[in-house]
Amino acid sequence: MLYGLYPFRPTFGTMPKVYRDKVHELAELLGIKDEIFRPIKTFSGGMKRKLEIMRSLLHNPKVLFLDEPTVGLDPASRRTLWQYIRQVQATSGTTVLVAIYSASASHEWHDSFLNHALFR
Repeated sequence: MLYGLYPFRPTFGTMPKVYRDKVHELAELLGIKDEIFRPIKTFSGGMKRKLEIMRSLLHNPKVLFLDEPTVGLDPASRRTLWQYIRQVQATSGTTVLVAIYSASASHEWHDSFLNHALFR
């Protein structure tokens, strides 16, 4: 998960506190706080997807590109993720571009989310 962030592979405990706090916050948000330090090879597909999402949100990007971000997530995690992405967008001004191929999901977000992100 930390590939490319440092020129070496630091242990989690040696990373800046802000970084560790953000990892804990995102892990709790996505419902994997108890599993976050288990080997990734033991994770289900949905849990791996959650790690990908955490990695994309970890550094407070100015522009966030998400391609089918909720595929493989359970309904509760899906709702929580959308709420969090809206919160990030509102508080940090992050522009969010989302590719959604599901007609029901794109209809749900068309007015309130996608148009705002695309025309910002």
